[in-house]
This record gives sequence, C-alpha cells and structure tokens, in this order.
Amino acid sequence: MQADHMTTDISKKLTGFLTEYSNSLTRIDAEKDLLKAIAERAETELAIPAAQFRKLAVDVHKDAIEQSRESMRDMLELYDTVRPEGEE
Repeated sequence: MQADHMTTDISKKLTGFLTEYSNSLTRIDAEKDLLKAIAERAETELAIPAAQFRKLAVDVHKDAIEQSRESMRDMLELYDTVRPEGEE
C-alpha cells in the first residue's frame, strides 16, 4: 500500500497497531530483564551458573527434562568416542 493512497482511517488504525506492538515489545523487554535477574540470583544465592539455571528452567517449563537427559547421554557418547573417559 502506497503512503499517498492511505486514508485517514487506515492511518489511524496503523498507528494504533504500531503503538500496541511497541507496548508489547516493551513488556517483552521487561520480562527478559526479570528472567536475567532471576538467573543471576540463582547464581549468587545457590551457586548455580546462570546458563545452567536458564537451561534447567526452560526444560522444566517445557516439560522436556527427559528429552534433555537423552540429549546429554548422546553427547557423552560422542565425547567418549573422541576421548574415552579417564583417558586425559
């Protein structure tokens, strides 16, 4: 749609959509800040590295703990293929 053909109603509606979208992005940014702060607290208070806490939290949220365990087992097998455990 070309700007010179935009009616006032369409322009107002578009502005409303853009404002709504921007407000949503602001909320998302705030939630990301909160998630980061929680992970940092886990690291400080529980000595769990933030990256590991985030991975665990996402797996718990998605009910994907068993899939992650299986993936870790697969990775360990690959590591053992390259360098068997105890062969440092």
